[in-house]
Amino acid sequence: MPKQIKAVAPSKDWEKEDLRIAESIRNLGDLSSMSITEIGRLVNDHGYLRSKLSELPRSALLLAEQGMLNNF
Repeated sequence: MPKQIKAVAPSKDWEKEDLRIAESIRNLGDLSSMSITEIGRLVNDHGYLRSKLSELPRSALLLAEQGMLNNF
């Protein structure tokens, strides 16, 4: 039998994901009454705003400009 090859998950294109999420956040308008989790649900972020924010600099900047990262 041939030797088994381990499956390797494809790498994530964080720049592309950041652009998508940032654009979606921009389209939401005023975020002052929303939590990070609620924003994430609305933009379909797969939990990245909470767990991978360091990989999403544009999105983080938008959230910081709206004052959302003070409570985070």
